Amino acid sequence: MPKWMSSIDSMTAGKALGLGALLSGVNPKNLALAVSAGVVIASAGLNSAQTIVALVTFIVLGCVTVAAPVIVALVLGDKAAPTLNSWKAWLIQNNATVMMVLFVVFGSVMLGKGLGALIGG
Repeated sequence: MPKWMSSIDSMTAGKALGLGALLSGVNPKNLALAVSAGVVIASAGLNSAQTIVALVTFIVLGCVTVAAPVIVALVLGDKAAPTLNSWKAWLIQNNATVMMVLFVVFGSVMLGKGLGALIGG
């Protein structure tokens, strides 16, 4: 694990928030997903209320993976450490596979939408 990732365990809440905002803003998969969602929502011909519901749904679903460990830590307190550490170890060990699956899914969805628009349009 890179040194900067190891230092995350000892960061203050403010530094962790700043790092999270930075990493989420420049992450290619986050940018691709956000742009794709924005294009789909904007081109769906929804009224204002429907657009707000779609945006809120996208934001909530996008936050689930970040919120889950935070909620576990808040609910379980010190008892959460073994569970969170096992999640961390699994993610470190399987990072390449997780990223590959995510990119295959994103690519397939975008290819499917593109082909659907090409064939249907």
